[in-house]
Amino acid sequence: MEAGEEELKAQIPPMILQPLLENAIKHGIRTLADGGMIEVRVTQRNGWLHIEVENPMDADAGTPQGTGTGLENIRRRCAALYGDRARVQWGSQAPGRFAVSLTLPFESNP
Repeated sequence: MEAGEEELKAQIPPMILQPLLENAIKHGIRTLADGGMIEVRVTQRNGWLHIEVENPMDADAGTPQGTGTGLENIRRRCAALYGDRARVQWGSQAPGRFAVSLTLPFESNP
């Protein structure tokens, strides 16, 4: 995980990262013969917290198969908590790479 000292103080909704990591395993590295590494990057800029979870996947498998329920649930939760101030995006970044990006208002612990 890549995060600076300020980012480590960020408050995020409970259980927001777990489904992203589970998806990265289930739809990404689990299908790879050599496994892989999930990358989590957290940055803060201009009052916004940016979280990106990226994982390798089988480039020949095409778009990951699934219902998208977990990602849609995260999108709905963020919308309920932050309204139009939150953004959740996902998709293939490059052949063999999949990423989910969250942009949330930056709120820190005192």
